[in-house]
Amino acid sequence: MKLIGPVTYKTILVLFGLYVVFGALTQCASFSMTEKKLKKEFKDAPLQPQLLTYEVDGRTMGYAQIGDINKPMIVFVHGSPGSWNAYIDYFKDTSLTNHACLVSVDRPGYGSSGAGEAEPSMQAQAAMIAPILATSKSSQKPVLVGHSLGGPIIARMAMDFPTAMSALVFLAPSIDPAMEKKEYYRHFLKLGAVQAILPPEMVASNLELMPLKGELDKMMPLWQNIRVPCTIMHGKKDMLVPYGNVPFYEKMLTNVPKKEVVTFENENHFIPWTQYDSVKKKLLEYVR
Repeated sequence: MKLIGPVTYKTILVLFGLYVVFGALTQCASFSMTEKKLKKEFKDAPLQPQLLTYEVDGRTMGYAQIGDINKPMIVFVHGSPGSWNAYIDYFKDTSLTNHACLVSVDRPGYGSSGAGEAEPSMQAQAAMIAPILATSKSSQKPVLVGHSLGGPIIARMAMDFPTAMSALVFLAPSIDPAMEKKEYYRHFLKLGAVQAILPPEMVASNLELMPLKGELDKMMPLWQNIRVPCTIMHGKKDMLVPYGNVPFYEKMLTNVPKKEVVTFENENHFIPWTQYDSVKKKLLEYVR
């Protein structure tokens, strides 16, 4: 059978079938949380989150915020796909909100930040998220937290705006271009017929992941710009973003006052939820 890269036509047909089923199941789904559901989630909570927006480069960006703006700010950046409410459990945790103002963004192409309107450039995404940092009224600069694809985005923010934050926390980040393998099926997912059955956030995810290796290559000479304390938390059984990103982190961060590695021997990719207590403990260390 003829090959397209390493992918056969049979494989493409199987993928198409899977995505038809996936689309049928998810076309009514949304990665965003409605205000009605949000109110229900926080019905008995002592604090209520705000859903806020701002304009940058002709686009509307949305984010959620909870807690006292005068306290140190923690900014969460989700992976691909995702939305701000990936971190909703952190928003409900008073042991965090007693010490910090929590912000979680909808990255470009997701939720209230133009669902489906992908922005493949790491530099552009960093610039679009950066205005949030200036809203903090604390004397301490914000701590940035990035999971998966959120990892290279907070790295790019620290490269381009090196004095705008106080620390970086990487959770299973995809930062090493050598770890990014060609995924030929993503070209198939660009077909209009396939995109038509997918949620807009899934379309955005595909469009930003296709050029990711090239975007990470562009960042290679910029790692020396990062000058704040950093922590990486990664599981050795991560099948989505290899643990091999950890040695890259250790090698590339040459000008930081601290580069900490937290390894979970039996953990997968979903550290923000499966290692919640460990992540929370680390965040509290950075804001207390």
